[in-house]
Amino acid sequence: MNSISKEDFQIQKENLVKRLKGAIEDPFFSIILGAGVSCSEKAKGWDDLLKEFKIRLSKKLGVTVLSLALEEKVGNSGLVVAQLYREQLSNFEYFDTIYQSIYNGVAIPSRGDTLARAASDLIYKNFKKRNFRVMTYNYDNYIELYLDGRMNYDVVFNMHQNRNDEFLIYHVHGYLPYETRRYKSYDKYEKSIILTEDEYNNLYNDAYAWQIGTQLSFFRENLCLFIGCSLTDPNIRRLLRMVAKEKGNYQTKHFAIINRGKLSGIELHIATNHFFKMGVEVIWTDSHSETKDIVKDLSRL
Repeated sequence: MNSISKEDFQIQKENLVKRLKGAIEDPFFSIILGAGVSCSEKAKGWDDLLKEFKIRLSKKLGVTVLSLALEEKVGNSGLVVAQLYREQLSNFEYFDTIYQSIYNGVAIPSRGDTLARAASDLIYKNFKKRNFRVMTYNYDNYIELYLDGRMNYDVVFNMHQNRNDEFLIYHVHGYLPYETRRYKSYDKYEKSIILTEDEYNNLYNDAYAWQIGTQLSFFRENLCLFIGCSLTDPNIRRLLRMVAKEKGNYQTKHFAIINRGKLSGIELHIATNHFFKMGVEVIWTDSHSETKDIVKDLSRL
């Protein structure tokens, strides 16, 4: 198996970026956003969110809870641990912890040079195209706050909403906008949040759930660019593989921009082939800043 040298890596990346720039002109080009977009606004990631749950429950009970031994005993995965916290905290405590973690005390929006801002600029550039669509796995509305005053849009986070004729942004794992906390209640949005083991199982075992239909629609009908998505979620991967197999020969249709981290040349080769079989060509970047710069360049075309 051939490794990827530093020179080959750079050439491959440049070629894929050129192809991506051409793909933006596809009439069915769409954008899918993941946690990396929110983290660029200082939102806490998955591991830090679980730590915040632990801190909150420990303060409530007056003793440190959920040791590593307990987590390993019940099933040491993030979804299971989130389930444990969900069962021990009140509704307000649970959703308030999520809220505090995703907004993390920062001014909204930051108006800084962030990946979220670059992604919003790319959305603004394309939103008038007839078949252009946006889907996000994030709960927050950082993107929408950047778009306020620039374009009209509506947010979809449950199947019972009255949808107008505005541009739609789909929040398939739930929605918890910045302005929520002023009302001191999360009732309007809490049923939309998909975070625990039970919630993921209920969603991804329901073939008729609107969130499943929306994802499959994007993956089947659109040429998608994944931004801030690691593509490690087994449920998302299952849907991508399903669509890739439907198309035959693992036809590549989508792009993803992913930070390479500490992957070696041979590991890059293996990972590239792995995602290719899911129908995704990966543009590997050397830093999160480079990811942002690529998205910024796309928004300027």
